[in-house]
Amino acid sequence: IMLSTLANVGVTGENAVQFTLNKFQAQALTVMPNEMWIVAARGTGKTIGIEAPWILHKVSAMPRSNGGFIGQTFAQIEEKLLQPLQMAFQQLGYKKHTTKEPGQYVYGKKPPEEWPEPLTPIIDYSHVMTFYNGTTLEFISLHLQGSANAKSLQWLVADEAKYLNQERLQTEVFPILRGHIDAFGDSA
Repeated sequence: IMLSTLANVGVTGENAVQFTLNKFQAQALTVMPNEMWIVAARGTGKTIGIEAPWILHKVSAMPRSNGGFIGQTFAQIEEKLLQPLQMAFQQLGYKKHTTKEPGQYVYGKKPPEEWPEPLTPIIDYSHVMTFYNGTTLEFISLHLQGSANAKSLQWLVADEAKYLNQERLQTEVFPILRGHIDAFGDSA
């Protein structure tokens, strides 16, 4: 299935890209639900064809929001998940911002001064991806007890959720889905 543009992820006009989805991915993204649980075999394209477009949809639909990406450890997120996610972003027209070439996101550092701030400010950017419109994707490690404490996020992604401690998800992570209802209503 070929989608000529993915307007729902904010890539339109001259920056529109062609992105091929398999049938499974297309079915999962047809509705673009607020809550989605995917149970699928390895190699079905969950990260590149479902998670990345879903994240970019949140970036586009909820500017200046704070999202979270949950993993077992920061190392697991950065070593196993960040690369395919960034590859998918690039395929969808989102480039990493550098001093030499402007892009749509930065990782692990403070974003350019001209980019809007997220509604909930970030103090330490070491495990944060920030987008051009002020939206953040904050990485959360379940290995560090309390790493989600005190955060207020409007949306979450968990890759390989079957390996995550379900009790810690319920007690530490899910309660941080809160805040900015005045800005986003039921969008989250």
